[in-house]
Amino acid sequence: MNDLQKVYPVSNDGERIISAYIDPETGEILDQDDLPEGNEELQKALVNKIKMSSGVQKVIQDEIKNLQGLLAIHQRREEGLKSFLRLIMAHAGVRKVDLGIAVVSIKKNPPRLVIEAGANVEAYTKMTVVETIDKNAIKLDLASGKEVPGCKLEQAERIDIK
Repeated sequence: MNDLQKVYPVSNDGERIISAYIDPETGEILDQDDLPEGNEELQKALVNKIKMSSGVQKVIQDEIKNLQGLLAIHQRREEGLKSFLRLIMAHAGVRKVDLGIAVVSIKKNPPRLVIEAGANVEAYTKMTVVETIDKNAIKLDLASGKEVPGCKLEQAERIDIK
């Protein structure tokens, strides 16, 4: 039993009912025609499962952030090591060396365009027009009673757990 399961316990009965109605991987409701009675014990089990899932998601998000930070460190380290190796080889006047474990060579990258401040590039300028729909304006018009053909406001419901 992990820490989240201790904080948000779900009875065996609750687990059995939930697993009979909800696919554990997709979250899809399997049988909407024969729903169980919504007793308080089942509702508590569902809320605890939801809270546990939210907790697991937070742990995963934190771990992703940690791994992304670690990845960035290793990427910078690799670039630094490559720069140092290139510097040592250039200082020795060597452009290619077979080290047995790898063949290392200094090669030119494709040319990179640098546009300096004040460069006259007007002849190379092109205009791009992006057409977007102002969804907020449509919502405001619909909410005020104005008709917008082909558009409507839909009101959905959600579960709010605090």
